[in-house]
Amino acid sequence: MMSFACAALLPMPLRPVGTASRPREREIHPLMGAPEFLASGRDALPLVHMPMAELLLPGESRRLVINHAEGLAALDAAKDGVIGSLLVTPHKNALSTTSLLEVREVRKEAVGVCVDVVAVGRLHIPKIEQGRWHEARGVTAVRDETRGSEAQDEDAEAGEGGEGNVSGPTLLRVRRQLEARALEERTRRLRDELCVLSLDAPPAPSLARLYGAWGVPDETAALAQLRSFAACDGLSAVQRATALGMADTRERLEFARGCALRRRRRAEALLAMQGALAARGQ
Repeated sequence: MMSFACAALLPMPLRPVGTASRPREREIHPLMGAPEFLASGRDALPLVHMPMAELLLPGESRRLVINHAEGLAALDAAKDGVIGSLLVTPHKNALSTTSLLEVREVRKEAVGVCVDVVAVGRLHIPKIEQGRWHEARGVTAVRDETRGSEAQDEDAEAGEGGEGNVSGPTLLRVRRQLEARALEERTRRLRDELCVLSLDAPPAPSLARLYGAWGVPDETAALAQLRSFAACDGLSAVQRATALGMADTRERLEFARGCALRRRRRAEALLAMQGALAARGQ
């Protein structure tokens, strides 16, 4: 049996938590999903194993293929249509902050099942028990600290101050405009995914059902938080895991922008070096 350890997550005694069975082919209605689970006060949640490189931030979705007994048992135990992701590092440590997933649809395959999931929130996991499946115990919601929406919106438009390697103010302004448009488009896609209530129902007009799970008062604050996750697109697995655990919307957005800026500067430096070497070889 495996054991997992990380900050605030220690190896725990193992005990059976159920028996495995093949999940029925079904659609899960998310109205009985994550918000209700968090509001219920229940602190136990089945977990499905995911490498850290595949972690999902709020609004991101994925189709999982589960074909092992442990994963099938965990999925069958997800009676409320919600399941947690057991995010494991290459060194076999588990992250104590993880994604709360809503199960959209389960379809039988020749071997195992295909499961469509979407990340709708975050959880802190103090301990894990393992039997037929992994189960988190003592889970609590991870929410961002509340700040004024105007401050967050200003930060979203602040761009990347201090960038020195540009051809001039016009190029910098155009780059910022393009990046802002791309960020808003990614935010819109994440919002659209979260507004889907079921496969045969119209989308919700807002993110209101997630306000409590995210600890936000209104749509503006919810979109600001979602924008900070959208800014993490393209970051490394370690950087995305860091962003997942942050509890400050503005700090996460600044972190994501800083990571993207450093990555671009490294790419520009590499191109400059290659150009210099090519010129020297002529």
